[in-house]
Amino acid sequence: MFLPEFVNEKEDGTLECTFWCLNCDKNHVVKKVPRNGYQRWLMNNEFVQNCFPEMDKDERELFISGICPKCWDEMYPAGNPSDTGEENEIEQAPNILPKSILLGDK
Repeated sequence: MFLPEFVNEKEDGTLECTFWCLNCDKNHVVKKVPRNGYQRWLMNNEFVQNCFPEMDKDERELFISGICPKCWDEMYPAGNPSDTGEENEIEQAPNILPKSILLGDK
């Protein structure tokens, strides 16, 4: 969770959040932040994608890491490091417990 430096309430009831990127130290403004989503994110520590489904991933990333889209792309030129487009293959560990314990035999 990365808190904005400034939060301004707009006439339409939405919020405008200003962030300073931790990498380039430039400010970035996220407009039209829904008040109820912001409160859920801030007070309940809910996931940003649940609180702000209407925002794009770059805007949500500011709330997560405080990194702006340009810096994120420079840091991870191939995209999100966990979003490679390929399924991770997890090798199943061999079962090392005795069959009697696994099956509940007495």
